Amino acid sequence: MDNTAEITSKQEKKYLHLSLSEWGWALAFLLSMSMTGLNFPLGYVALLVILINRFVKDRYDFLIQITLLFGGYSLIGQEDFPIKLEDVALVISLFGMFVYRKSAVMKKITLLMLMYTMAIVLIAKTSDESMMVQFRRMRTYLMFFYLFIPLMVFSGKEFDIQIFFRRTLGYALILCAFYALDGFILNGFILIPNAYTGEGETVSTFYNIYFYPFPRKYPPGLYLLSLCVIPIARYYKLKWKQWILVLLAFGATRTLSVIGGLLITYGIFQGKIKKMLRYAVFAVVGIVAVYYIDQATGSFLRVQSTIDQFLSLEVAQDDEDLSEFGSGRIAQILPKFEVLYSLHREWLGFGFLHPELTTNAKYWIDNEYYTDQTQSEEVVTGIEIAPLQVIVDIGYLGLIIHIAFFIALYYLVRRLKYSIFFLSVLVVNFIWGLGGFAGWNQTHGLLLISLALAVVLLSNRDDMANQGPKIHNYGFDDLTEIEKEKKLIVK
Repeated sequence: MDNTAEITSKQEKKYLHLSLSEWGWALAFLLSMSMTGLNFPLGYVALLVILINRFVKDRYDFLIQITLLFGGYSLIGQEDFPIKLEDVALVISLFGMFVYRKSAVMKKITLLMLMYTMAIVLIAKTSDESMMVQFRRMRTYLMFFYLFIPLMVFSGKEFDIQIFFRRTLGYALILCAFYALDGFILNGFILIPNAYTGEGETVSTFYNIYFYPFPRKYPPGLYLLSLCVIPIARYYKLKWKQWILVLLAFGATRTLSVIGGLLITYGIFQGKIKKMLRYAVFAVVGIVAVYYIDQATGSFLRVQSTIDQFLSLEVAQDDEDLSEFGSGRIAQILPKFEVLYSLHREWLGFGFLHPELTTNAKYWIDNEYYTDQTQSEEVVTGIEIAPLQVIVDIGYLGLIIHIAFFIALYYLVRRLKYSIFFLSVLVVNFIWGLGGFAGWNQTHGLLLISLALAVVLLSNRDDMANQGPKIHNYGFDDLTEIEKEKKLIVK
């Protein structure tokens, strides 16, 4: 089959359109999640009814819903159920690995997953911490096995990636509306009840709702936007009112590493060099303007404080000055890496130490760099910057294996149609991980990464089963400006 026409045809972006029923089911589910997060009994009942209905009648809704349920994403917390739902997801995923009928590509992916798992287990066994304790944290590294749940959900069912894109955009926009309403209208933690920042707030319940003027809300509820980068860059346009919701949600969370990760990834994957450069110029001008506006409002948007931290690096004179960088994240790193090197564990790490269950005295420190000295006694783990936490857990060797694993996942599907979607989710989560959010070693990030990989595989399922993988332009569905410029250079 000649793919030239398909590769060279230009996709015309359309305005997002969802039926009233599609909006209604998404809103009903997310409100049920909010009620559950508030510990309102009706929320639990509504969740069960909606999930059963959607599984029977619409697997697209069901797939998005169970992903949000297993991850919580600030709508529900770990304490809202008697068991951790991420553990339920992991058990079902491992079961799915054995029962799901695999194509040739899936066999390679499964083998790669098992090899990665064996590698980090072998490295962990070199630690003198017990494996029972280590598994409590190691399991978050294994959430990529979630891949098998989406595949099982659509086993024997047709899959249309455009329907999935549209539905995901719908859920993401409603979540943006929840953030905007909570942050600027309700002034509390109601629609996103578990988005507290740890700055003295308490978790809201329906009998004790927490209110605070213009609260800063933590961003996990917006992580679903990582699945929206490619749909917005290539297929769908949002109306100005919908963009206002997104901007208000950004204003409610005021988390620049998450916002920046989305914008950078969009700039990379929209596929037009001229537009990318134009966005870069606008970004620089916009950041300068917002910096001075934020300065006048007392750093409400946290732009001024973030930029000032980078400027302060030039005048840092000692480790104590350096420790204040990154909202105190460097303070987490310095003493833990000192212990890492003093114990000569830099290549293998400490193992997956637990902040509460690890009792070995050599893994406990008094962190003098913390501003709040009541939190200074801690285990040498708990670094927000994801790659550095990987080093602390499994060393430089483990970090190399960790990064190589995800690169290899993309390599195995790189020629499949829509593989660029999976790559975009990998990139945005990597950037988020640098800021301490989601990432490649946390449940929030791995659920979405696995879902994106499953979507690519489902979109190519028939081709892989009948003829082998259809070769595409490395996941691009149209000839972008990058390819055009390459052709001109060749000529």
